[in-house]
Amino acid sequence: MFSRNSASLLPTLALLAAVCLWSSSFVGMKIALREIAPLTIIWMRLVCASIVVLPMLRRGMGANRKPGDGKWLFVVALFQPCLYFTLESYALQFTSASEAGTISATMPLMVAALAALFLGEKASMTMLAGLLLSCGGVAWLTLAGTPSPDGPNPALGNALECAAMVAAAGYTLALRKLEGRYGPWALTGLQSLAGFVWFFPGAMASGFPDVTDLAAVWPSLLAVLYMGVFVSLGAFWCYNYALAYVPAGRASAFINMIPVICLVLGWAVLDERLNPLQYAACIVVLAGVCLSQELVPWRRAARAV
Repeated sequence: MFSRNSASLLPTLALLAAVCLWSSSFVGMKIALREIAPLTIIWMRLVCASIVVLPMLRRGMGANRKPGDGKWLFVVALFQPCLYFTLESYALQFTSASEAGTISATMPLMVAALAALFLGEKASMTMLAGLLLSCGGVAWLTLAGTPSPDGPNPALGNALECAAMVAAAGYTLALRKLEGRYGPWALTGLQSLAGFVWFFPGAMASGFPDVTDLAAVWPSLLAVLYMGVFVSLGAFWCYNYALAYVPAGRASAFINMIPVICLVLGWAVLDERLNPLQYAACIVVLAGVCLSQELVPWRRAARAV
C-alpha cells in the first residue's frame, strides 16, 4: 500500500505525533489540576484509556510469542506508566519545573548509552553530538525561564526526577527486547490496565472531584478525558509502533522536542510567554534533534559527494 519512502517515514511521523501528544499533556494537566488531585488525574486518564482499548486488547497479542516474554511485558508496564508517573508526580512536589525539565534532558543519553551496552546498538559520533547538543539546548531552555518558587526540597525532587528518567529509559529498552512480537494496541492496553491497578489506591486516598458543581469542574474533566484517550493511549501507541522500526537511542532523541512544544502550547493555550533566550534555546534543541536523526541538509549533501 505504501512506497518504500513513505513506509520509512511512518515511524518518524509516529514519533512526532507521540511527542506532540505528550507535550500537550502538560497543558491538560494544568487545566485538570484546577479541580482534581494529581494521582486521581493519572488514575482517571488511565481508566479512559483502558475503556477505549479493551475491545482491541487481543489485537497484536503476539502470534509468535516466545517463552520469557511475560517478564518483559511486566517490566514494560512496571517502568511505564507505573514507576515513571509515580516518581515524576512526586518529584514535582519537591522541585521546580525548571530543574525537573533540565533533568529530563538526560533521558535520551541514558537510552543511547544503555542501548549500546545491553542491546548492542551502535551510537555514531553524529548521534551522540546531536544528543549532547539537544540536551544542552533543553538545559538552556529550562534555565532561561523564570524558575518556579515551589521547590521545598530540590535535592529529593531532583533525585526522584532522575529515577523517573531511569524508568523511562528502562521502558524503552524493555520494549526492544520484545522485538516487535506484540502490536502497539496490545502493549498500550497492557500498560493502561497496569496503571489502572497501580494508581487506584492513590486515587481513593486523594478523593474524586465534586461533580455536583459541573460548571466549575467540566474543563478539568474534559482535560482528563483528552489525556486518557489521546495522550495515555494515542501517544504510547505511536511510540510503541515507532520503536518496532527505529533504534531506541535514535527514537529517544525526539523526547528533547517536548520542552519546546510545551512552551509553544503554553503560549497558545495558556497565554504563557517566551523570552528571547528561550527562543534561541528552542533552535538549539531542534538543531540537536535534526543532527542526531541525520536530517541536517549539509550532511546529506556531504554523503552525496
